[in-house]
Amino acid sequence: MIDVSGKDEFIGPLGHIRGAINVPVDELADRIGELTRFKNARLVTVCRTDKRSASAANVLREAGLDPEVLRGGMEAWNKALLPVERRTFDGKRGS
Repeated sequence: MIDVSGKDEFIGPLGHIRGAINVPVDELADRIGELTRFKNARLVTVCRTDKRSASAANVLREAGLDPEVLRGGMEAWNKALLPVERRTFDGKRGS
């Protein structure tokens, strides 16, 4: 799971999916090298809705990866009452 939200969103009120890696969409092109290890894994992009994650998926496809997009993003995830993690700026976890 690649969460392409901004760092403030990743730890913000909507939280993030446990195990997600935060790579903000504006950093994605510069950090592709970190993600190529997932070439043979199921890869899903997520953001607040699904606009940035769809753009991110295109960048990842151009790099030879095959991502899916979590439609509805974290808004839909939270609406479905699925579990999330949050981190405050001091690094403590909350829920």
